[in-house]
Amino acid sequence: MRRIILLILLSIALLAPSTAWEMRGNIYPADDGIIQWNADNFAGLDPRGSEAIEFNISGQQLGPGAAKYQSGIQVIPFRHNAWGSYSALSFLGRQYFTGYPESSQISKPVNLFAQEYRFGTVIMDSDDSYTLEGQQPLSLKEGYSLMLSDTEGEVKVSLYKGSKLVDSQVLQPPADYIYEGSIANQNATLIAVAVKANVKLEPESYYTIKGIFQVSEETEPIEPGMKYGRMQIASVSENGIEMINSDVISLSKGQDIELMDGFRIKTSSINASYDRLYICRNATESDLPEIRSEIATGDFSWTPQNFAGFFYDVDEDLGAESLTTTLYDNKLEEPNGVAYSTTAQQKEFEFKDWGHYNTLAFLGEGCVASYGEDSLLSRSSVESNLLSSEKLGRVLMDRGEPRIIENGANLTLEEELEARIYVDQSCSKALIELYGGGELIDRDYIDLPNTYIYKKGLAGTDEIALLAIHIADPKCAPKKSCLIDGIFQMSEELVDVSVDHPFGNMRIASVSSDTITMDNKDKTIFLSKNVDTVLAGNYHIKAIDGDSLRYYVFKPIST
Repeated sequence: MRRIILLILLSIALLAPSTAWEMRGNIYPADDGIIQWNADNFAGLDPRGSEAIEFNISGQQLGPGAAKYQSGIQVIPFRHNAWGSYSALSFLGRQYFTGYPESSQISKPVNLFAQEYRFGTVIMDSDDSYTLEGQQPLSLKEGYSLMLSDTEGEVKVSLYKGSKLVDSQVLQPPADYIYEGSIANQNATLIAVAVKANVKLEPESYYTIKGIFQVSEETEPIEPGMKYGRMQIASVSENGIEMINSDVISLSKGQDIELMDGFRIKTSSINASYDRLYICRNATESDLPEIRSEIATGDFSWTPQNFAGFFYDVDEDLGAESLTTTLYDNKLEEPNGVAYSTTAQQKEFEFKDWGHYNTLAFLGEGCVASYGEDSLLSRSSVESNLLSSEKLGRVLMDRGEPRIIENGANLTLEEELEARIYVDQSCSKALIELYGGGELIDRDYIDLPNTYIYKKGLAGTDEIALLAIHIADPKCAPKKSCLIDGIFQMSEELVDVSVDHPFGNMRIASVSSDTITMDNKDKTIFLSKNVDTVLAGNYHIKAIDGDSLRYYVFKPIST
């Protein structure tokens, strides 16, 4: 009964849809001392703000006040640059409006933190151009719309909320339409629209808009004592916010704790060989659909510890990819402006009796470089070292959790494979039939408990074990079934890693018995701001808009 319940729970977990991907910060050892995350090394924080999280670890725990969150007021340029800037504060990964500084051209100075502390929200900030016909509404947020019409050689701007006219002004383009209202009991600009030009024609005139800014009339309070998960607002001032933890937080193995709303601390599992921790949050629809690395300013190197897009097993410290950039005049010159390397590491099969294989992470995916000499799969293969043939095998399944299969039922595998297992009357043997795309491709008869192995010769290789299923415990009463407690499957489609094989703007530079390197020979890469450039596979690089060069690598998420 316990095994059946375990199988049901496992099936529910595997079938449950994923609503968001995890945005992960840098990984650190769970050792005594101070560790920090900010928007550069944790994509869950707002890159436009100054958020920072600090842990002062002692004895695998955070004592009261040892976890600290800080965020300060920032001056943010309007998208329509002629308007200057507004003030904002990033809080829990989201940017909030806090007022207008002296540099703003569309409002008198306003500070929502000057008296009571309130968060506002920017709901439109655009420098896009729109051309409207006369009386054609320009839709804004929160029920507002704008209409333009001719009047005595000028332009009449009418603002509606729903069907009600709330404001009307006459302008001579180019000019800014400004509408003021109440925000947190202060008079401030709610809507700004730059009317760039107008053309008078018959029967309709046309008007060009370039620049829209709108702030919500609704605000949220923020004050000392408010709690967000395990953290509590310690202070709020005109300069920013600070939060600390009020009670002890354990960082021992096996923790998955909500630190703040939406932010979690995760540590290595209970049976892990290493003590590691990181902070993360689930992405939302408003986040860019990408796994982002730590942000760089000059020459830089990324590893699984500072780029969640690389393969990494936090429990076993497995994953040895690295990507290094060398800048020259804002470009990555060929042949070594960008260099990638990855090295094979020894990994036990999840079913421990099978020994180990040498796993090599390649472009974020766990692959088989070779089977270990102690491995049953190696002894069953003619070809046990794929990397020596400049090939890699993608790992599709590596499972050790038990599951019960009824007699003759399908065991669904990857790449359209299915196994059917029949227990004979003696309850000591099993017949295994393997189907591919509905066609029988293999049949074997084994004593139990035992391992069924399917091997096949692939392009450029001799026979190699592609599938292993361990059948542990047959049952014949009240009806026949068997316990499967180990599955390993490798893809039949091998990855070609031969020298000079291209991957995007990179190519395989060298292959040894345990290491692969890539470079950008003949492919100079220019880092232009806000331009997305493919590096290799599904990895991209992008420079961020700003006064100085800041750039990062990322892996797009398919939503």
